[in-house]
Amino acid sequence: MWGVDGFSTARPTADSFEGSARIVFLGPVSPVKVTRDINLSQLGKSFKLWITQGNFNVVAKWDCEASNLDGVKLFSKYAESRNIPFESWEVKNGLVQNKIESWSNGPDYSRALKNLKKLSARRFPFEIRAHVQEYCTLASSTIARSSAYAEGIFCEIELAIQIFAERVQDYLEGKVQALEIQAELISMNAALSRFASQAFSGTTPISATECHFWIHSLLGTGTANRALHEFVNFVSNKIGDERIPQRIALLPEVTNAAPSFDEMMTDKALLDEDVLAMTPPPNAEARVSPLVSYFSGRDGYSSHLQTVSAPLTAISEANSYGTNLLTVTHELGHVFTRAVFAELYPNAEIQDEIENALRIISPDFEPNRRPGNWHEAALKLMLEGVVSLEQAERDDAIDPEDHNEDFMKYILAAWRKEAQEIVVHTFDFLYFYKDNIEFYIESLWHSWGAIYGIGDRVSEYILRTLAAISSNYLKEDPEKRFEIVLHSFVSTLNNIASENTVRSGYAKQALAELDQIFEISNPRRIVPKSTEEFEKFKQRYNVRLYFVRLTHIFLYSDTVSATFYGDSYVGGSESKRLAKLRLDEKTISNPIRLLRDTLSKETSEAESLWVLTKLAFNLDRGRA
Repeated sequence: MWGVDGFSTARPTADSFEGSARIVFLGPVSPVKVTRDINLSQLGKSFKLWITQGNFNVVAKWDCEASNLDGVKLFSKYAESRNIPFESWEVKNGLVQNKIESWSNGPDYSRALKNLKKLSARRFPFEIRAHVQEYCTLASSTIARSSAYAEGIFCEIELAIQIFAERVQDYLEGKVQALEIQAELISMNAALSRFASQAFSGTTPISATECHFWIHSLLGTGTANRALHEFVNFVSNKIGDERIPQRIALLPEVTNAAPSFDEMMTDKALLDEDVLAMTPPPNAEARVSPLVSYFSGRDGYSSHLQTVSAPLTAISEANSYGTNLLTVTHELGHVFTRAVFAELYPNAEIQDEIENALRIISPDFEPNRRPGNWHEAALKLMLEGVVSLEQAERDDAIDPEDHNEDFMKYILAAWRKEAQEIVVHTFDFLYFYKDNIEFYIESLWHSWGAIYGIGDRVSEYILRTLAAISSNYLKEDPEKRFEIVLHSFVSTLNNIASENTVRSGYAKQALAELDQIFEISNPRRIVPKSTEEFEKFKQRYNVRLYFVRLTHIFLYSDTVSATFYGDSYVGGSESKRLAKLRLDEKTISNPIRLLRDTLSKETSEAESLWVLTKLAFNLDRGRA
């Protein structure tokens, strides 16, 4: 619990609970509304107030002897009038005696439970039967509990569960493979279990629940979970509303002046085209599936079909460079990119797609003919990138005569993950970091410092980071571009490494790896230490730019980008309107801007709680 200035708790003090006292737990509710709507001074000088990360996010205490007023009635009347859960304890000499408990009346969820009951009654093969039964149980519990304690986000949770249940139904109809649905069930069950155990621990009756994130064992992390949900919901809705995967699927209908491969690699004007705006309007009624979000010490930053997670440490470091919530945009980029790749990346199991891919990379495809439409152009750029990734890892050249079905199936499987990672990094950089190179590198490499056991992948992260920031310089001469991004990267890594903290370790490792290839101490020009190693490194960097161009040309739009950082409130940046650590009723319309503008290299649990409380209770959903 954290103290509030003006309520005798600004400085932490031990409380022996001698005599008779009352403790009240209230929430989820904006703490400011409680202090505004209840005349707390009536409860005497012994009155104390705290805020927490739990669903019961407001805790009050006063000595019974110091006040003749029935404070419990004061709070219970307030809670009842606003449909807020409430619990009160009478404590005598440290022992909890009389309890008063009150629940809220949430939305009706009987229909959702009936649908889950029907699903659980269906016959499933043995290998997934237990997973489906667990899903139905977890989903039923989560819906019921969110109705009482998360009314504001109940509809999204209910919809996420409904859409996933439809996914299970697709399996029964033969539309999804057994191994695929099994993996998705395991992922969703883990997400629901963690979300519910974190968000709904510490709810009435408090003594009967326990959060397994032990420093929050009493009251759980409901406020933090609500904040994470609001942020994830904001970003995923912004992406979803633009229907980018659907627009990619409509590109075959855009046939006017489709660019050749050479034009996509060299035409500077093409980088300013808004290709997404060329497509016919997609189906705006198609549902955007909400994501189930949770905190995890094991998964850290992670995403799957309908789930996304952030590190447990983000609860106490939500606005620090180390494990901030803004880094979740990278995982949301993965969710989005999977949908794009489903429309664009050839499926190695489908013969027609393999044959079409071979046709497009054939030497006869160009210059004899141009792509017939913009989808074919995007596919051409994608496939040339995949072939080039493979070529960069070989010592000998790939003979076009060797382009056959086996070759195509191999490279599509071998390079899909890397191709997707480069697209995600570039998408993240352009949309969520507003192509700010220093900010992007600092945020990314600080947050990677919170992930243990990735030392063997640092070389991959180096190339992906260099590729992403190169999107700012696609119009530059290739040699000049390479020098600019390399110097920017090394300079920012040096700043991170100089902090000499645990989280600067990967920056130091990256610098050491780069120092094996060229003189990183020379700020003016690149001096290779080994020409062969340097040229190999440079080639591996250059082939990744195919996917940077793909992202910039086909997935990026200035119009779409403006929606992510728009500020619908007059008066400049939202962070300038908000006084740090001050709880007030000022609303925020853009959580991305709030998180970006409040990032700090210093870690403060109080600041983290302030940011999470603002996200949980001050977001104007109508303007977001």
